[in-house]
Amino acid sequence: MTKLPQKLLVAGGGPIGSELSQCFARFGSEVTLLDMAPSILTREDPDMREFVQKSFEKDDIHMLFKVKIKKVEHGEYIHKVTYEKDGKDEEVVGNALFVSVGRRPNIENLKLENAQIQTSRTGIIINQYCQTSASHIYACGDVAGGYQFTHFADYQARLVLRNALFPGKAKADYRVVPWCTYTDPELARVGISEQEAQQKNISHDIFRYDLSQLDRAVCDSEGRGLVKVVTKKGKDKILGASIVGFHAGDLLQEYVFAMKQNLGLKHISSTIHPYPTMAEATRRASDEWMRSRLKPWIVKLFTWYFGMLF
Repeated sequence: MTKLPQKLLVAGGGPIGSELSQCFARFGSEVTLLDMAPSILTREDPDMREFVQKSFEKDDIHMLFKVKIKKVEHGEYIHKVTYEKDGKDEEVVGNALFVSVGRRPNIENLKLENAQIQTSRTGIIINQYCQTSASHIYACGDVAGGYQFTHFADYQARLVLRNALFPGKAKADYRVVPWCTYTDPELARVGISEQEAQQKNISHDIFRYDLSQLDRAVCDSEGRGLVKVVTKKGKDKILGASIVGFHAGDLLQEYVFAMKQNLGLKHISSTIHPYPTMAEATRRASDEWMRSRLKPWIVKLFTWYFGMLF
């Protein structure tokens, strides 16, 4: 694309649709986003995605939710989308249409069956070593299904090189896979969300820290955002973490490392973080877990103890 569309239609409010909607709105396009879902980024918790949606409203992105696209008519300069909302058909027009409703690997014409390589609807089937059903042939990345992230493909590619070129085999470890949506503010997550924990009836605790309380965020006028950690009930074991805010993808990495190494919130809380930095946000949220350990009887004990001393 070499010319900025005056009016851009975006079908799909997932990560890519959201990123491109905001990008083109800030370039100067009049953007209309359509989605069947009740909001953008529905995989994320409502309180986290609300920060992004409010930012979209400030960018004058017109969002149409709970709609079903029924027909698209293409002209030389105009695209007309007919959609159904509340049982009624309505129309919206634009100079360009960006379709972001998911993807599937383009493998139909590769004749992989001739090499005894098994496939499914989501792509090439691989095992925990990234081998296909033909063990001397490997596959990785989007074509092999799973997470469709560049960093996930990179992880698998490194595994393929190790397993294909050197003795022995290393297994893939998909327990801790982070992702980030590069909107403004960014929204990043690793592990399970609060709503997933609720849906799966996982006993858990939630610890939050508002970035509006962080000195560096205030100084940089980047106080929009929230850090939220999901832990095992009564424990500091991290089940998941979400961050929405300035450079959320960078801040998330401390939780990613902790989960990978089976380290709990007390380890983060007891680690010195430089002041004033955005990195303090992860420690501050971890401090909330430490405060939760102060049961009423402990407070009474401290009160008695210091009363005796002074």
